[in-house]
Amino acid sequence: MTAWSRLEKIGSGSTGEVWRVQAPDGRFAALKQEHQHRSLKAEIAALAQLDHPHIPDILDADLDAEHPYLVMTLAEGEALNVLIATGALWEYSLTLRLDALASLADAVAHLHQRGLIHRDIKPSNMRGLAHPLLLDFGLACAIGKFDDPDAGTSAYMPPPGEPPSPAADRYAFAVSVYHLLFGAHPSRDHHRKTYQMPQDRADDAAAFASGDWRRPTTLPPSSIPGDLRGADLAGLEALFIPAFSADVTARPPDLGVWMGKIRGCCGMGEAQESLKIQRTPHGVSVQEEILAIGNPFVGTPFLASASSISPSADETPFIPPPALPDFTAQQAAGFDDTRPPSQGRWWARFLARLQMQNKRKR
Repeated sequence: MTAWSRLEKIGSGSTGEVWRVQAPDGRFAALKQEHQHRSLKAEIAALAQLDHPHIPDILDADLDAEHPYLVMTLAEGEALNVLIATGALWEYSLTLRLDALASLADAVAHLHQRGLIHRDIKPSNMRGLAHPLLLDFGLACAIGKFDDPDAGTSAYMPPPGEPPSPAADRYAFAVSVYHLLFGAHPSRDHHRKTYQMPQDRADDAAAFASGDWRRPTTLPPSSIPGDLRGADLAGLEALFIPAFSADVTARPPDLGVWMGKIRGCCGMGEAQESLKIQRTPHGVSVQEEILAIGNPFVGTPFLASASSISPSADETPFIPPPALPDFTAQQAAGFDDTRPPSQGRWWARFLARLQMQNKRKR
């Protein structure tokens, strides 16, 4: 066993925590420990079958230890839901955001080619933009071999009754793409106080079926990021409609092709070769960091243009919506907005997050 030195906690939740660690040889990695042995075992089993630059590699693992753990490739940068919630997403160029999504689409396709499904694709399980990684394979399983059909995060799950499948993963990815392009979930009300499974999934399906969702062509200018003001919004809408369909056969069978069309509607070509950088044993390279923050010596081609965060030609500024609570199926099932903060660690964390958001607004 490698002696991993814990440096800092980089994530925690109701099921466990993740630490940034370092090996004696200088390698940085992520160490994950979970209270649910079954989830960690499922993640290790899935990652062992995968080999993709945008999916973590297993560096060390021990399910028989007193505190079972998994050590894997360190994902540099913030989780994409954090970038959305803080507004930091709009500091990065549309090119970089689309390149990251194209890389993640390829990771999802690789997963399906290996006969697996993820079952919890969402922005919080995507981390980094310069070299994004698809994370959290705790619910992953072989296609057709799932046990609990309702496990996952309701905001990114297809209509109730639809079993987990590659098509369900593609639905979740499409919802995530919309969220990362426009900063808002395509159908959820950000001011909604309660979420109940499976009613919220049924509400999403009804909204998509009726056309009563945040269709790009109907959004007011203040809801369109500056760098999308010149995009083909009708074309984007035509791509999202089948991706959100309750008819699994209507959804795009190839996410790579679909993302290529999304890029085209946004006025972009193929993903830039300069972003296709292999990981090193020591983590993200200096070159990737330069791509993420802009090279101060040669300009900042990958930073957002001023138009993405300031008024465009019509002088209407983009106003990002408030963050959508990241409910998992288990949290939604037990959600009760009448409970005081002392009843449940998750509820207390949720209230604390809202308070932090309100402070930022002030």
